[in-house]
Amino acid sequence: MATTKNPFFKGMSEKECAAKYANKSFGTWETSTVFLHRSTWYANVVCTECGAELSVSVSCLSKHGGCNCKKFMREKELRNPPSGFLGLEKVWPNVVKAGQRVMRKYNNAMAKV
Repeated sequence: MATTKNPFFKGMSEKECAAKYANKSFGTWETSTVFLHRSTWYANVVCTECGAELSVSVSCLSKHGGCNCKKFMREKELRNPPSGFLGLEKVWPNVVKAGQRVMRKYNNAMAKV
């Protein structure tokens, strides 16, 4: 683990954050590793009740009590909806692949219009 602080993040270093949050229990969550994404520290957690593996902001850890993994994943899904093309890829995979080939061939010409 790096002992230097990230120049873009004016908070804890990776070593300090790992010492505080890694390999600890918070309610039904047990953390394993800690990582920095953009400017927020996240922890990989496993729920001891349902077995769900999640990546959670470290600010959520101290507030966690019982198993609420299904609710947590549903809220995360509502905040970050899946792409609208996922359904189209299942119905017409050949059409989507052909469109992607054309876009690559002409260097995303439609994006430049």
